[in-house]
Amino acid sequence: LAQAPLGSHPRSPRGTGEEAAMSAGAESELKGQGAAEGQEAKSSGSPMSDEFRRNFTIYATFHTAGFMLMVVNKLEQTFARSLVECDVPLVASALFTGSPLCGNRLLVIDQGQKLSSAGQGMECFFKVLAMVFLAVLADVSGRKPVLVIGLLCTGASALSFLVATSSPTWIAFRLFALGQGLQGAFPVELLAGITVNDMSNEPTSD
Repeated sequence: LAQAPLGSHPRSPRGTGEEAAMSAGAESELKGQGAAEGQEAKSSGSPMSDEFRRNFTIYATFHTAGFMLMVVNKLEQTFARSLVECDVPLVASALFTGSPLCGNRLLVIDQGQKLSSAGQGMECFFKVLAMVFLAVLADVSGRKPVLVIGLLCTGASALSFLVATSSPTWIAFRLFALGQGLQGAFPVELLAGITVNDMSNEPTSD
């Protein structure tokens, strides 16, 4: 019978199968680690884009609401003057008074400033109330209901401004003040601060 060389040991089929299984397991583990590292590198390559995609709805909501508030605040005095009405007719050759319903420029400026001040007062009053109640409601009912309420108030504000353009003067003045107040019912600064704090406390945030 042929003898095995000195220093060598015959391999059993069982030992060969175990080594093959261990080799296959190590290879699959390396492949899994490589895939995980590749996915991690892909996701960590642009953290800002990942953050933007994950919270796109939140960013879009606050940017849209903030833009609407900025536009309203820029146009509120001009819009208030356009609602002033008087018995003095417009003169085609004269300087435009600021209102198509009144030819007395000084009266238009005076009444428009009073109306704008009343609207700003309503906005501040509603904003104080909203900061007190919506902050508590955000902790009790969650952030989404508060955002929905704020967006509904902003939409109702725009609708009241639209209706005011075709209403009698005494109704238009009240609709303007109400619209300004509804603008304050959506305190973007407060809700944005609460939402940013929640996002910064997420496990995936830096």
